[in-house]
Amino acid sequence: ITAIEKELQSIWAKLLDIHPSDIQRNDNFFDLGGNSLTLMQLQNKINNTFSKSVPLDSFFQYPSIKLYATFLSGEEKNEFDIQVVNHK
Repeated sequence: ITAIEKELQSIWAKLLDIHPSDIQRNDNFFDLGGNSLTLMQLQNKINNTFSKSVPLDSFFQYPSIKLYATFLSGEEKNEFDIQVVNHK
């Protein structure tokens, strides 16, 4: 588990009122009880913690800690990025 994943796990645990050890890196935020209210709280907490401005829809694209940590770290490559790299 990376440092970003550990921080996300802590944030999720507080918002969802779950012990951090009960949250696995591939768990889905919504399957654990996340809803529209906790989603907005999550966005606010991530923006403040990581000094970023993340879009609300990013949580639907990357619903697990593992996927979201990859997105936050900038390691996520989408299909367009791969096509651009391949055409250079």
